[in-house]
Amino acid sequence: MDTPPQAGSSTGIGPAAFAFYRELELNNDRSWWSKHAGDHDRHVKVPLQEMLAVLEPSFGPAVIFRPYRDARFLRGGPPLKTQQSGFVPASGNIGFYLHVSGAGVSLEAGCRSFTPFQLARYRDACDATGSGSSLARLLDLLQEAGWELLGRQLQGVPRIFSTFHPRAELLRHTSLSVRRNLGEPSFLSGPEAVQHVTALWNQARPLVAWLGRSAAP
Repeated sequence: MDTPPQAGSSTGIGPAAFAFYRELELNNDRSWWSKHAGDHDRHVKVPLQEMLAVLEPSFGPAVIFRPYRDARFLRGGPPLKTQQSGFVPASGNIGFYLHVSGAGVSLEAGCRSFTPFQLARYRDACDATGSGSSLARLLDLLQEAGWELLGRQLQGVPRIFSTFHPRAELLRHTSLSVRRNLGEPSFLSGPEAVQHVTALWNQARPLVAWLGRSAAP
């Protein structure tokens, strides 16, 4: 059984982090960033690293994504991401996310991009009565608990499946995750923040486990 994080283990993520990203949205260029990179480290990166370190015994080690957008896909767009994300892998590209942006904190769990091999496995498991029904029930429970279903979808059901399949909508997915937007509640800037994140990620843990069994890389 996981040991709950102790209050006082992390100071959480405060209003300055959200204000930083609201300012970045208005000044998304390298010149502004070079003058405020220290603010990013102080208000966003370091608090996020500390929080993820406290969560590590329960969920595993995390990676924090770089703030710059991939230059291969810029095409004249803004150079900087408007959120800072941390990812805790449970099985390859399946796991838990924590995002910090101008809108506050959001949590995510699942897989943001299936490989072709994963997609084939996912569809087989979704099609099967036992595993597919289990997935549908998990997602219903998560949505009832306040999670939002995400994932890229095809316009129609893949041809090998009937359009009347009981899980036709899920078979359209080419990625699958759930998101919970927390906003900027006061608890995020205090030591109890990790306890709230732990409780919510634990809600989504059954989905991560299902994907790990049925759609692992």
